[in-house]
Amino acid sequence: EVVVEAGYFYDANSEIFNLYPNPNNGQFTIDFVEPLQNEESSIIITSSAGKTIFNGTIRREEVTRQFDLSHLKSGLYVMMLIGSEIIVTKKFIRE
Repeated sequence: EVVVEAGYFYDANSEIFNLYPNPNNGQFTIDFVEPLQNEESSIIITSSAGKTIFNGTIRREEVTRQFDLSHLKSGLYVMMLIGSEIIVTKKFIRE
């Protein structure tokens, strides 16, 4: 466990959500294994170069979210889920 900022913990092994298919064509789904703790959490997707591709929110009652980022170039991307006390990341490949 790594402290990212006071009160935030980065959990590299968290299985809070699944992202599939991976690799994908830019269209993929996330679904939550555990309910979110916050009323709203942030979802940020960045390229491997660190450029923000998507910045949005997800509400606690959402158990599934579909994404269509088929406009992206092929490459490695990182999705971050940021709640009030935790940051979870998933890498995915856009073919």
